[in-house]
Amino acid sequence: MRKEEVDMKDRAQSQLASILIVGVGVWLLVSPFFIPASTATIINTTIVGLVMALSAVAQLVWTNTFPSWTSIVAAVWLAFSVFILNASAASSWSMALSALTVCILALWDRAELKHFQHTPHYGSSH
Repeated sequence: MRKEEVDMKDRAQSQLASILIVGVGVWLLVSPFFIPASTATIINTTIVGLVMALSAVAQLVWTNTFPSWTSIVAAVWLAFSVFILNASAASSWSMALSALTVCILALWDRAELKHFQHTPHYGSSH
C-alpha cells in the first residue's frame, strides 16, 4: 500500500471514531427522554454528552490528540459518576456502556492520529 493510501486510511479511521463518539454524545443528550433518570443524572449526562460530542467534532477538524484525551477523561468521569450519583439501573447501564464505548473509540482515534502524525507527509524530506 502506498504511503498516501496509508495516510488516508489512518485519517479516515480517526474520523470514523470521532463520528461514532459524536453519536454516543448525542445518545447521552437524548437518553433522559428514553430512560428515567434523576435530575442529577440528567444534568451529568447532558454535560458529559456535550463535552464528548464537541471534543469529537473538534477532532474531526483538528489533527491533534487533545480532543481524544478530553473524551477519555469525560468517559472516565461518566463511569465513576454511576456510583457517585446513585443512578437507576437503566441509567447506570447506559452510562457505563457509553463510557466504555467512548474510551475504546477515543483510544483508537488517538492511536490513528499518532500514527498519522508520525508518518512523513508529502513534501517531507524524510
